[in-house]
Amino acid sequence: MKIDIRFSFKIFLILIAFVLVTSCGGKQHKISNQPPQIFIANIETIGEDIQFQLQIRNINNIAIPKARIHFEFYFADRPVFNGVQTLDLSLDGRGTEQASWRGKANPEAIHSLKQLTDGNIRDR
Repeated sequence: MKIDIRFSFKIFLILIAFVLVTSCGGKQHKISNQPPQIFIANIETIGEDIQFQLQIRNINNIAIPKARIHFEFYFADRPVFNGVQTLDLSLDGRGTEQASWRGKANPEAIHSLKQLTDGNIRDR
């Protein structure tokens, strides 16, 4: 019985292609139970208030329809606001939301932020 080398090589290539497709093809890695990632996009002083523009990213595949985020802001190891603040929002799976939060800030924080924007702040 004579075996055609071209036919054997074609079968070999088909098997390799099948292995490659089944090993890495189409299976998306599911992520769950991870906290949202929060980034500060902008900080602005408005009178005695400070407003933060936040970018919140849900890296999970599953949506978070009613998210309540508790946070504290510190600037130079001093609290910007008194106590823990909350922000309510909903996050799509693998989605990013823009949100803003504004609150009355401690006078020291406003002063330090103004110094920073003016370029007058120094390392300790």
